[in-house]
Amino acid sequence: MRRIRIVCIVLAMAVMISCTAYASTNILKNGSFDDPVSENNWGSYCATVTDGITFGESWTAEGSINLVQAPYWQMPSSQCLDLVGENVGENVTYGVWQDVNTSAGQLYSLSFELAGNPNSGPPLKTAAVYWGGVWVKDLAFDTTGKSGDNMGWETVTISGLVGKANGTRLEFRNTNTASGNGGVALDNASLTAVPEPGTIFAALSILSPVGLVFRRRRA
Repeated sequence: MRRIRIVCIVLAMAVMISCTAYASTNILKNGSFDDPVSENNWGSYCATVTDGITFGESWTAEGSINLVQAPYWQMPSSQCLDLVGENVGENVTYGVWQDVNTSAGQLYSLSFELAGNPNSGPPLKTAAVYWGGVWVKDLAFDTTGKSGDNMGWETVTISGLVGKANGTRLEFRNTNTASGNGGVALDNASLTAVPEPGTIFAALSILSPVGLVFRRRRA
């Protein structure tokens, strides 16, 4: 009986560990926007990626975006993304998107660091997050009082994103129509699968008989 109890505990722990590992795996590519490393253009450690160009074998630019490298700005990683690069004209969509390998019906959680370009553009930076072509959240960051040394990064989390069978497109899109080369700043984007309740219940169901046996033996 003791061996059975040990086996059940080991199996339950294995299930729980696999759930934790599954949930903590970032399925986004280049989530910290560190690839490619930007060159020191204009003395600002900045590189511009123009419309339709895929960078880091992951994200595709819309309109124009900037990759900004530390130490020009204080940031969580070594490089971040400015959602608005060069002003390429009116009625232009600025942003980035990535097609993510997802499973049908699987729930996902998205998190990322949010700030704004403190050097250019209107103080209030706005953007939106789209999942599978559908709007899911508006973003806003006020750069008033902020600087390159004090960006004021905030963590944003979006839960309950449902995956599609043949992959799902994640998009960050600028929504500020005011003139100026500067938008929201993004860093450390992470997309993780949320373990299904049935998997967790399976682990608990393994542990339940063990607890009953233990209590009976003590009695």
